[in-house]
Amino acid sequence: MEGTSLVGGGTELQRGWRGGSGEVEEVIELKRHGLSVSAISELTADIHLVAPTPADVAVEELLDFSFNPFNPFDRYLYAADPLKLRVIRIDLMNGSRQVVAVGPKLFDFRSS
Repeated sequence: MEGTSLVGGGTELQRGWRGGSGEVEEVIELKRHGLSVSAISELTADIHLVAPTPADVAVEELLDFSFNPFNPFDRYLYAADPLKLRVIRIDLMNGSRQVVAVGPKLFDFRSS
């Protein structure tokens, strides 16, 4: 596709023309970080909620999600909870949560 493109903040809008054998078609394609919008839609269709915010929690911010790189059989997803100054793990099979470590000094990290 040849034509013009606008880029900003990881988003690219391409407008161009393609075709062959005498037919020319105008194409407008929106991309986000190199993926077309249709590709992103297909990828996001597979995303589902693993563990909803507990009903007794009014506000929650979880950061730095990670799997255990040292144990491939560990079924937990680990996350920092900066509002409560702790690290939790989420069971991917049933969504239950467990506090792994708490420490007002150790986990007093900034959230963005």
